[in-house]
Amino acid sequence: MRRWLAPAWLLAMVVVASCAPRAMAPREAASSLQEAPAFVAGDSPAYGALAPEGDTFAAGPAPDAVGAPEQSRVGGQAAAAQSSARYVISQAQMTLLVEDVEFALIQIEDLALTLGGFISNSQLSRSEGQVYGLISIRVPADGFKEARRRIRNMSLEVVADDVSGQDVTEEFTDLQSNLRNLQATEAELLQLLTTIRERTQSAAEVLTIFNELKDIRAQIEQVQGRINYLDNLVTYATLTVQVMLPQAPEKVLFTGEVESVEGETFVVNEITVVLAAGAEVIGEIEEGALVEVKGMRQRDGTVSASRVQVAESLSGEVESIENRGLIINGVTVLLPPGIAIEGMLEVGAQVEVLGFYEEDGSLRAARVEVTEPAPSWDPGRTLRQALERLGVTARGVANGAIWVFAFGLPVGLMVGAPFLAAFAVWRLVRRRRPGSVAAAPAGDQAAG
Repeated sequence: MRRWLAPAWLLAMVVVASCAPRAMAPREAASSLQEAPAFVAGDSPAYGALAPEGDTFAAGPAPDAVGAPEQSRVGGQAAAAQSSARYVISQAQMTLLVEDVEFALIQIEDLALTLGGFISNSQLSRSEGQVYGLISIRVPADGFKEARRRIRNMSLEVVADDVSGQDVTEEFTDLQSNLRNLQATEAELLQLLTTIRERTQSAAEVLTIFNELKDIRAQIEQVQGRINYLDNLVTYATLTVQVMLPQAPEKVLFTGEVESVEGETFVVNEITVVLAAGAEVIGEIEEGALVEVKGMRQRDGTVSASRVQVAESLSGEVESIENRGLIINGVTVLLPPGIAIEGMLEVGAQVEVLGFYEEDGSLRAARVEVTEPAPSWDPGRTLRQALERLGVTARGVANGAIWVFAFGLPVGLMVGAPFLAAFAVWRLVRRRRPGSVAAAPAGDQAAG
């Protein structure tokens, strides 16, 4: 018995060594499967526990021959791909704008079922008045293009349509080779287990082989699971579709230089602007002109302009600086917050302003450049300013006098007339009261 036991353990060590993750040549794998007995364990092995003498080691149903391409266990698209020796996982990520999000989700679900696929995930959410939908479907790989075409036709606009393919041919081939090696090793261990039980009936040796079989079976199931997973991804393509409502056009108002002009279309700040029907255009639009554009931003990023105003220039001396801005040549120049001013603004400085005229005649500045600073002291300018101030003061006094005579005097008469009339009546009554009359002459008193 010891003479036979040594070769048996040597054979067991060779079998265990063969379980190492190395790729076996196709011819070697095929010959191993042909030499393996018919009781190779299947997908769901029912290995029996150690039993007394006379019992047998139970084995599951015999699997299909994995080594033969015409009998491959991978089905559907994987079997079709095997003829061309390519295994590709197809995926698509799509974003659509639709009229009705809920109805679009139902349409995509029906499409998946019509093409022989199924729904993997579907979500509907609402946020800040917007409705969003997200759905993932699986369709047979041969209907992947058709599914994308039909989904595109459901939308008002396709925002994104990204397609990707992952080639897993090398991994698939390695897994199949590894599976053949493991199944061949399992068959050899089963044969060795049968031989040991028939000749030695040693419980220790049978337990050792049984443990090896469990490890091999675990590896077989792991490899077979990975093969099934890849087969599923190859057989069914995945489409993930996000659907949403189109956003309302955005109102925009911006200023910039015209970069190019072509008919009714021009470019400002790299934004394509198209004049809408009946748009108001103030000035002549030409390259290099500074314009202010008011309109609606469209979904394609262009702007439909309803009003375009070309900037005008104003040059002159700063007469005064007020809270609202500047006075130049009698024109009020408004300085918006954040406007860039080149140079030092002060009374007497020569400036050039580029801006847009408002309805009240003021000029809303877009650019201000000081072309000549104010002189340190100019007698003529000082005298002129003094006269202007004197004139302002005189005009103020004259306006005050006019206001007094035009409004103050009538009002004073209206208010004071009742008091004057009352005073006059009081004086008259007082003079006619007895005892209040002055004494008569002496001659008149004697006659009386």
